[in-house]
Order: sequence, then C-alpha cells, then structure tokens
Amino acid sequence: EQSVSNGTLTFRPADHAYGTSVYSLQLVDDGGTSNGGENRSMSTLLRIHVDPENDAPTFTAPTTLIVCEDPNDPPNYVHATFATNVSAGEFESSQSLSFSITPAGGNVSAFEYGPLMTVGGSVGNMVGSLSFRVVPNSHGIANFTLTLSDDGGSSLYSRSNTSQHLSIIFNDRPFFQVRDGLEILGNETTGLIPNFVSDLYLG
Repeated sequence: EQSVSNGTLTFRPADHAYGTSVYSLQLVDDGGTSNGGENRSMSTLLRIHVDPENDAPTFTAPTTLIVCEDPNDPPNYVHATFATNVSAGEFESSQSLSFSITPAGGNVSAFEYGPLMTVGGSVGNMVGSLSFRVVPNSHGIANFTLTLSDDGGSSLYSRSNTSQHLSIIFNDRPFFQVRDGLEILGNETTGLIPNFVSDLYLG
C-alpha cells in the first residue's frame, strides 16, 4: 500500500518482506481532458528497495543457578537443557548460533573450567547446554552475562545477539548426625527425645 501526497511518498513494508518493487509514477491534475486536454504527466518508473533485516536470536534460561561447593559431588556440572526455546529468529533457521559467557563480577574465579555454553538439538527444538567445574570450597556468587549470537549481521535496524544476566550461587550441603542405639520403653508416654540430632552444620 502506498500513496503520494504533496510530493511525499509514504509506505510500510510487510513483515519479513524484502527486495525490490517497481511502480509506474504519474502526476494527475483535476483540469479534465475536454477539448483535447491532458490531465496526466509522462510516467516514470519508481523502484523501492527494502533491505533484509536480521531478527535478534532468542532463548529462555534461568537467571539464577545454585550449585554445591564440593567439586566431587558431582565433579563436573552439566545442564544439558539449561537454555530452551533457542531460535535464530523467524524465517532465519539457516543462520548459525553460538553462546558466549562473559564475567560480570563476584567470585568468577571459582571455576576450574567454564562456565561454557553450547548449542545443540535440531531446528524447532534447539537447546543450550551449560557445563563447568567448581574449585573446591568456593563460596559466594559469580555473575555472568549470557549472550546468544547469530551470523546474520547487525545494522541500524538489525540485531545479531540477545543477552541476559546469570548468577551462579555456591552452597555447600548441610550436615547432621543422628544418635545411635535409641531405646524406647513400652510405657513411655512422650515422643520428645532430646539431642536426637546433633552436630548440625550449614555448610
């Protein structure tokens, strides 16, 4: 749809449409054609070219992950489907995708390797796998920026990446001991057992 008003051309491209359209442009007045008059100018060709736009890739992932401080439980963390709904954008399934993780403060040195993100799966069912190994007895919070990028390029109206925050929180497992050799007399009328659990440790 297009219109010409006072010499100004206006139009709106259809969503996800690009390429070149050719039109014949004429100026018409209201003087009519009586007595051999002409109310149309000579025509000229008008070409409108719409450049392709790269939609930003998208994904869904948690912004917080809580892990155990002890690297032997388990030795390596692998979250095969940490990111879901991974997409290069509508009508852009031929583009290549990759994740990057950038430190953003906190205890980011608490890793023997990683964290790393890789893209897997098939078109329409792509996921991001997160893997890393924690240094023993690490503590605190490590903050990162998680970014998904495609190879479609960026321009004034195009975006080739999408980012979100990720915090990895280190938390050791709590510990306790239970008293051995518990005996209950047949005539006991209370269920209160003092010091049945001891050595409570938060980690």
